[in-house]
Amino acid sequence: MGNEKFSIEIDAARRLLRLRLIGFWSNDDVVAFATAEQLAVAKLAGKTGEHLVLADLSEFKLQSQEVVKSCQSFIASARLSSKRLALVGGEGLAWIQIKRVMVRDRMQAFMNIADAEEWLFSNSECDTPKLARSFGTPSRAGF
Repeated sequence: MGNEKFSIEIDAARRLLRLRLIGFWSNDDVVAFATAEQLAVAKLAGKTGEHLVLADLSEFKLQSQEVVKSCQSFIASARLSSKRLALVGGEGLAWIQIKRVMVRDRMQAFMNIADAEEWLFSNSECDTPKLARSFGTPSRAGF
């Protein structure tokens, strides 16, 4: 499910939601994404903390402050939030922007999907995996 700005894939066997965010967004795009994401979570898990999220932001452009704030708000207040949320992608200013939306616990940023999946599916209770530490510990604060 999705559109030209995002895609959402449900992996029911692994209780995983794969998100791909693309391009430059407006607040309307954030609302459309938030609605679609919460519908997908309801299909996958039905309750908070029963699923994992892997968000690929490698094609997500630098966003306006207004859109970043809307994303922060959605992540912090999502009715059905994940057990863990891994954000993947970004370099330079994009990496800084990714870290700015990290507004909840059990949420980490990674430079590649393999490291993100390793953390998502690990049995460790550690909120800050060693994989993320090499890029600087993100602020603590999922989808």
